[in-house]
Amino acid sequence: MIKKLSEVNYLERRFLASLLLTLFVSYTMRNRTRTHNLLSAVLILYIAFDYRHTAYILASISLNTFLLRYTETSAYMFTVLNIVILYIYKIFGALFEERISGSFDISGVLMLMTIKMCYLGKEYNKRIDTVKDALSYILFIPGLMLGPAPTFRSFMENKYERPKRPPYATFLKALGFLVLFQVLRISIPRSHLLEEDVLLPMRWAYLYLFTVGNRIKFYFAWHFSHGCFAFQNFPDLLNADFMKVELATSVKDLSTYWNVCTGVWLKNCFFVPMKEKSIFWASIGTSAISALWHGINPCYLIMFLSLSASIPIVKENNRLLQSFFPSLFWVLSRIQMLILTTYFSASFFLLSVSDLMYVWRSVYFAGHVFLAFSLAVQIALRPFLPQVGKKNTD
Repeated sequence: MIKKLSEVNYLERRFLASLLLTLFVSYTMRNRTRTHNLLSAVLILYIAFDYRHTAYILASISLNTFLLRYTETSAYMFTVLNIVILYIYKIFGALFEERISGSFDISGVLMLMTIKMCYLGKEYNKRIDTVKDALSYILFIPGLMLGPAPTFRSFMENKYERPKRPPYATFLKALGFLVLFQVLRISIPRSHLLEEDVLLPMRWAYLYLFTVGNRIKFYFAWHFSHGCFAFQNFPDLLNADFMKVELATSVKDLSTYWNVCTGVWLKNCFFVPMKEKSIFWASIGTSAISALWHGINPCYLIMFLSLSASIPIVKENNRLLQSFFPSLFWVLSRIQMLILTTYFSASFFLLSVSDLMYVWRSVYFAGHVFLAFSLAVQIALRPFLPQVGKKNTD
């Protein structure tokens, strides 16, 4: 096990080297608009991804900054444009090399570009902001590869100050998440989910450890970038709360405490404008946009739409639990979300419809059965519960 943990392939070594340089520059940078900091960002991209991927990113930045400076492109048009740029890379990226998977390719950087350009489309003021300001924001090193992306205006208003409390504890947590991710990746590989003749309890254990192991990869990334942001006087950009996500009581908890900054972007740019017509359909529409933003694989759409569709059922289940079993609500609501999160998030990490169908069949479509049974119980009980007051169980 120790030998396997220490095995790091060529792409991983390059990526880790780029993260070390990210940490160093984040710690030493004082003036964010200095040219050498922009060149450092390009060097970090080159170390992580090579010159072809870096050239694609720079071409995208050049197109975006030209449109930003010389046209009246809206935030939504920038969003569409950058999703198209991402899709072109996803579809034709194999011409670069065969590692187009979202882990060690530039998909994450291009996804962050979509958010940044949306904010620039909303907040960039040609009278007071310069192209160099926009480039400093786009290439801001702490969140360059791993995110998150603050708003452009908050970036411009934030000035460097030496942190009163260095974020060493945050980096220790990041290291712990990295080690745990490696352990689970080696111990519970994808192949375990596709094995035959495995008892149902063991299948659920494999499925849970596989999905939580993949989430831990993101906890590592976001804690690492949080520490880098803290060196630059951004102390509140932790992009996920481990305990609140893993012990969530509702789908709203997941959307609130997982990928926080992306959730804020989706809420402000898409959900809020749509919710006046219907909160449910605004949620479905926002989830569809999130799925499209993640990529062309239908498994993204399956996960986001499934969780969105489950929101009213989970909410009503929680209301009933608080009404009839208040002392057990803390446990039962979390068991409910543990089942649904484990079941539906498999889609996000497998990214194969055939493998997903096999995994879901192997656990007898438990997530769908649970939701269908819950809905049937809710419908059956509805005539007998006219006086049950609604509580905030989102």
